[in-house]
Amino acid sequence: MSDRAEGRRFGSVRRGYDPAQVDAFLVAIATSIEALETELQEARDFVEDPAQGPQPAAEGSTRRIARIVEAGERGIEQLLAEAQGEAATIVAEAKAEADRATSDAQRVAKRAVGEARTFLDQVEEDAKAMVSGADERRRRMIDEVRTMQERLVNVAQALELVFDPEAS
Repeated sequence: MSDRAEGRRFGSVRRGYDPAQVDAFLVAIATSIEALETELQEARDFVEDPAQGPQPAAEGSTRRIARIVEAGERGIEQLLAEAQGEAATIVAEAKAEADRATSDAQRVAKRAVGEARTFLDQVEEDAKAMVSGADERRRRMIDEVRTMQERLVNVAQALELVFDPEAS
């Protein structure tokens, strides 16, 4: 009998409860409490050492624990199914966003390539114009150098006549 209920006595009064019935009730409660405490301890022992197996007195608690575990497993399965559904939705949204980002990046890249080609075409035209201009300036300078050379030759010949009149 549990020490909580042991030794408890109720005083008798004229209009009160029958002491024998109260005592019997307290004994029944104490016995139930002891049985529950025993089941609880056996369940704890079973959780700590599942190899020992359930004891006969703990079979009722084991069944209750099994039902609780089954309910927990169903809850876990439901949560898992919800999580998988949510994960699938997140993956689909991420894929759609990645596709949009890829499409945007391709569009920007095509535009950049087009602008680069236009720029390179302009640079090529400018380079051709510069080369053409440089080539034209080179020809003019060569012509000027030849003209100056001819003048210098003429001046040298004139000076030769002045200094050496017999050579003519």
